[in-house]
Amino acid sequence: MKKIFLIIAVFLSIFFTSNVYAKTEALDLKKTLEAEDIKLKGDYSESDNQVVIYLFRGQGCSHCKDFLEYLNGIVEKQGKMFKLRSYEVWNNSDNNELKEKVVETLKIDATGVPLIVVGNDSFYGFDDSTPKKLEKALKSEYEKKKSERYDVIKDASELQKKEEKSKKSNSAIILLIPIVLIAIIIFLSREPKQNKA
Repeated sequence: MKKIFLIIAVFLSIFFTSNVYAKTEALDLKKTLEAEDIKLKGDYSESDNQVVIYLFRGQGCSHCKDFLEYLNGIVEKQGKMFKLRSYEVWNNSDNNELKEKVVETLKIDATGVPLIVVGNDSFYGFDDSTPKKLEKALKSEYEKKKSERYDVIKDASELQKKEEKSKKSNSAIILLIPIVLIAIIIFLSREPKQNKA
């Protein structure tokens, strides 16, 4: 009987430790450019006052690389206005889940990459019309007080946490059913003690 409880305890510890934390990973501009073999042009540093540009990309995606080269090209003139947070979604399932939550939060249709988000403005793909729209959104967001800027990742992360909590609750209930059944079987299979007369 002790062996059965030990097996159940080991199973529970493996189940709950494997589902504790999602591991999203965001890279800044310098690391993202390095990952795509692009050399940073000019001086660039980040500050708390900069507008965050969120980029959901695929490693090796040509349109994503075009966007990064464009961004690298405006670093000298507009680098003080923005900082990049880049999430690679092709090789990181947690980043991809976050992207899906961002899409859901913004109520947009964006199944591929790149997905670029500035405030509550989003740009799916990258073509000749994107830079002008992006610069307008960047300027508009930069002119706002820091406290008035919209952070889609914060909202999407909260949505993701709520859904994960719900999944864990459901998983715990589903996990308890076999444990209860095992306990009932053990209880019923015990041999009754003989009374000594």
